[in-house]
Amino acid sequence: MAALAPIPTNKTTTKSGWGAFSGLLGAVLVVASVGITFWGIPRLLSVGSWPEGLQFFGAAVVFLAVVGGIVGSVIGLLRLAKKSGTPETPSYTAIALIGFFFVSLFGLAIGWWMDRLVYQNSMSRPMGLIISMGFVAFALSLGVRLFFAPGCASLAALLTGQGWFTGNSFKKAQGIRMRRVTLSVLLVILGSGVWSLLGASGVRKGGDLDVALPFTGQVRIEKVGDAMFLVNSVSKGEIISREGYAQIREQLNPESTVKIGIISGDSQYKTNEIVLKEKVSEETRAFREQGLKTPAETVNPVLPEGTLVFGKIPLLPTVQYSLPLLILGIGFWFSWRLVNVPLFAEFLISTDGEMNKVSWAGWKKLMQDTMVVLTTLLMFAVLLFVMDIAWKQILSSNLIGVLKFKESVQDREVNVDRKPW
Repeated sequence: MAALAPIPTNKTTTKSGWGAFSGLLGAVLVVASVGITFWGIPRLLSVGSWPEGLQFFGAAVVFLAVVGGIVGSVIGLLRLAKKSGTPETPSYTAIALIGFFFVSLFGLAIGWWMDRLVYQNSMSRPMGLIISMGFVAFALSLGVRLFFAPGCASLAALLTGQGWFTGNSFKKAQGIRMRRVTLSVLLVILGSGVWSLLGASGVRKGGDLDVALPFTGQVRIEKVGDAMFLVNSVSKGEIISREGYAQIREQLNPESTVKIGIISGDSQYKTNEIVLKEKVSEETRAFREQGLKTPAETVNPVLPEGTLVFGKIPLLPTVQYSLPLLILGIGFWFSWRLVNVPLFAEFLISTDGEMNKVSWAGWKKLMQDTMVVLTTLLMFAVLLFVMDIAWKQILSSNLIGVLKFKESVQDREVNVDRKPW
């Protein structure tokens, strides 16, 4: 009986598939770590509730806790990737985070578009929510499909091969001088950008960096107006829904309602009561026909005023510190990894080798050559100056008269055709 041939297995595909799953899990853990570090820790410690004398100490504790959370999260994620992931796991994690960022931007754009249609163009709110969620679900499904596609696997392999997410240096003993010069230039550019960022008013003002969410808008009442006389009255500083605010303004619409003034006369309505114009007009007409009763005085109701506020998701606390530090960290890592990308590193190594072949002049020779160059430049400058003066005198002389710098009043009055050359 012939032996059965073993069933071939594609280990590369299985490993690549696990790399994608582990990368997706890593992205979820990164988002959770960022949320706990930048939002959970400050909320848990809540420096604002500390005694006034300990506010600075509390801020220092929060800063150290956030830094510790960042370091702990990075170490934990690296160990998890090394133990349970594949070499491509960090690359898949970075791709998943970038994809999540763009899907979030797309979802916010669609959400704000639907929010505007709902509250400005009279679309129903449930319909707007359903359409927004449908677009977001489509974007997520498309992103997941692309994430597990062969093209994403090739991109992850390329990023891993270039070493973007490793701490290893490519041929670290070669081209050291050119690498240091290139890294220094990149860091100077990065530092200049961060310095300019610190001068921006939004960053200098500080506060937390957050994102407003569509469909979460509510109205904070700033001026009550005549809404205090309604059955569903509101008070200053109260936060109500946009639907409730629109309903209150509709109940106080000056085109359809009036407010009973101080003089109520024989009217059945009381002072400051909000009544439909039609009912007051009918009562006034009846009083005038009878001629025995005095109608009530009416004034236009005063509409309430409010500020629209939205629910927000915090991204970075104390943006004047966290944003520059984040940019510096990412920029330093990118600059260091850039000079260790194999293709670019080989170029720097070759450049450094060519620079070693250059024979540099000594100090004495350098000074002599510099004096020769400066003397030559000075001689040429004097020669050109003398030639310029000489030609100016020759060409502006009466014999030639090509150049004329000033024209007399009589010359200006002469016809152009009669002027000499």
